[in-house]
Amino acid sequence: FDDLHHKLERLLHYRELFLENQALRRELARAQPFEELVGSSKALQEVQAAIRKIAVTSSNVLLEGETGTGKELFARAIHRAGPRGQEKFLAVHCATQPVELLEAQMFGQRNAAQPGAADQPGVLLHAGEGTVFLDEVGQLPLATQAKLLRAIEFQEIMPLGSTEPVRVSARIIASTTRDLVREAADGRFHEDLFYRLNGVKIRIPPLRERLDDIPELVEFFIAKYTQSLGKRVTGATSETMRLLMAARWKGNVRQLDNAIERAVIMCEGTQIEPKDLPPDLLGVGQILPDTDDLRSALRHYEKLHICRVLRQWPDKREAAKRLRLGLSSLYRKIEELGLDL
Repeated sequence: FDDLHHKLERLLHYRELFLENQALRRELARAQPFEELVGSSKALQEVQAAIRKIAVTSSNVLLEGETGTGKELFARAIHRAGPRGQEKFLAVHCATQPVELLEAQMFGQRNAAQPGAADQPGVLLHAGEGTVFLDEVGQLPLATQAKLLRAIEFQEIMPLGSTEPVRVSARIIASTTRDLVREAADGRFHEDLFYRLNGVKIRIPPLRERLDDIPELVEFFIAKYTQSLGKRVTGATSETMRLLMAARWKGNVRQLDNAIERAVIMCEGTQIEPKDLPPDLLGVGQILPDTDDLRSALRHYEKLHICRVLRQWPDKREAAKRLRLGLSSLYRKIEELGLDL
């Protein structure tokens, strides 16, 4: 009996240690939810502030942003920063699968018609109290959208091949590169589903709106690929950084990630040089001036920045608002800088 008593005491002690370890892990995850969101720009800080407010709720979230902006990373940050941070996070890519496979993955499938075949629970059920991330939700077929709407409204799903609904409680975070307002108006997206998802919406800024983050992102990706590729690259030359800061980055952070991976592979020394960058990146955009004169550099950057904003917002009133200038001040800047619009 004494031996049994000691064994039970050890088991209880191990259980207490396990529970304490799990609690510490949860606290650590909550303390560092933005570890993978690299940068300190104002645009990124605004998104992080919104995430902090939203994460503590159980509301479903819609992330809008261009391809390559890292919407899944932001979804994971929302998940980690909330009370469900230690629960499952499961991602479904809505644009890459046939409808039957997609619906089986989302809602599950009963295989009673196939003796010996195991049922598939589907991610909405398998996630439990965790989070399901629906990437490119705008590309779901209308029939699948209706089933998703029911899952959100009534917290129940009907697995394929089943006649009985199943309760679900996972949080939904969806992402899209499409304009869902227009998609709904054109009948390509279920209007009620749009309103269910659009209650809490976060816009993920493209890389061109967070240029200040590029040096930190470059440092992060160099460290990442130096370790995985066994290289000794420690940084990038100032000329290389000027090129990276001036590029258009239509593919956003994903394109920068790929460019640095390629550069680390091609680099023969410890510093990435322009020749190490992808050929299609060279010559893209305007290079920042190679000068130590602060006024010249600021004037050059001011010209580039105003040109970029005017290309994005051709209406000068809106452009002036974005630049936080008066309309007359914008016209004066255009004349002073000799902008050819």
